[in-house]
Amino acid sequence: MTPHVIIVSNGNNVQYHHPRQSTLTSFTQLPGPPTVFQTNKCLRGPPCGNVVDAFIADPQTTDQDGTILLTADSAAHSYTVAFDSGVIRTFQFRNTSGGGNTGGTGGVVIESLLPNPAGDDAQLEEVTLKNKGTALVSLAGWTLKDRSNLAWQLSGNIGAGQSKTFRRNGMAMTLNNNGDEITLFDAGLAERDRFSYMSSTEGKRSLIEAPLKEA
Repeated sequence: MTPHVIIVSNGNNVQYHHPRQSTLTSFTQLPGPPTVFQTNKCLRGPPCGNVVDAFIADPQTTDQDGTILLTADSAAHSYTVAFDSGVIRTFQFRNTSGGGNTGGTGGVVIESLLPNPAGDDAQLEEVTLKNKGTALVSLAGWTLKDRSNLAWQLSGNIGAGQSKTFRRNGMAMTLNNNGDEITLFDAGLAERDRFSYMSSTEGKRSLIEAPLKEA
């Protein structure tokens, strides 16, 4: 079973220098990879390591220990991670099946692309996302990347059951008119969806007709 989330506790434990950077590095090599959270920041130096502060419940480590509450919603196909500081992050189960669109039926997925707009491609290319879950999702820190690893930076929120369109506006990633593969990543760099297409027609969107079932 591939983990979606890993929570590391006792981040500044004096005796064990936990977590070790070698352990955190091994997590990045897992399929996905999973999103890693820490309760507290390790301030003791190597071999200690840390995830980015945005994923640490108590990055200061000068007051009470941080706590993390993980809630899984099977109906919405989503997880909610809440810090005692009030920070809440919602993200969807990943689908590990292969083929065209690999998003699960309960998460944020790529709904359509416009690779060949009637006008300037560098400004007018579009990607539309759809939130198939039952909770609002923040897209802060999310990215879209092509096969060349060029990216669009996303922002804002997408409501439950809603769609949101992002226009290129000069961003680096190009929706190749002759086909490409576009991947959606969340703020923790976990892959959420992937959309492949072989060609495009001017002014016509590339659509997913029927999403795949979750693995």
